Amino acid sequence: RPMLREFVERPETIAFIDGVHRVEMLLIGYDAGRMVYGALASVGVGASFVGEGLCGVQTEPPLRVLALSDGAEYAAINVDCGNTVLEFCPQNTGESGLAAVHQALQDARSREEIRLGEQLDESGVEMVVVDGRLNWQPRRGTMVIGLVKTIHRRYLDQPQADVLSKLAPKTRTPIFRIGGKHAVYSWYLRLAKARPMDHPWSGLIRLETLDSIPIEAAKRLADLTACHLPGFASSPAHDPRAPQ
Repeated sequence: RPMLREFVERPETIAFIDGVHRVEMLLIGYDAGRMVYGALASVGVGASFVGEGLCGVQTEPPLRVLALSDGAEYAAINVDCGNTVLEFCPQNTGESGLAAVHQALQDARSREEIRLGEQLDESGVEMVVVDGRLNWQPRRGTMVIGLVKTIHRRYLDQPQADVLSKLAPKTRTPIFRIGGKHAVYSWYLRLAKARPMDHPWSGLIRLETLDSIPIEAAKRLADLTACHLPGFASSPAHDPRAPQ
């Protein structure tokens, strides 16, 4: 059944990490007689910070990527741009087709987000919220959470899944475990009340933290998210993806 959370004080500083990539030009070439797809693309990551009397943004220099399919190897490409030169560094994947190019870009973006997350962890930020699944281990006890905005995969079967449509704003499901290479404790949380036109799962996010922490610490972290993350939900008047 939906869980009423215990109140947990908000950390002094919360950092939200996100990234974006933009394809500048699609490429088609040949490597050892086989067709290879590619793209010149720009990848950007950054973090926004919220704390007592604090609100700011940390930007990072963009990464230029030469994304390639089929495990193709190629030297970096330099492109003249005004009075500067942009260097696009290779990033490949063993998959084939245009979808492989997208995967290579996702890999590059994920790597940059992990690098920034580890940097914030080392700097002593109390809580870091990462866009998407969590696949890195904090080193200094920072509370790190993966936030999945879109539910593509169901991890709960009936009757447990029935709980999701019944969640009220600021309530969460019990914690469950997702196994695999990066095993996590996970829970669903409703950020805001669904509008009459919305799907019953509108406003739901799935959160996760690595299962290397004690279960009681995971429960406290889940309660913390239920108390405070809904306060950062966006409005449909300002963002079509609201409230995520």
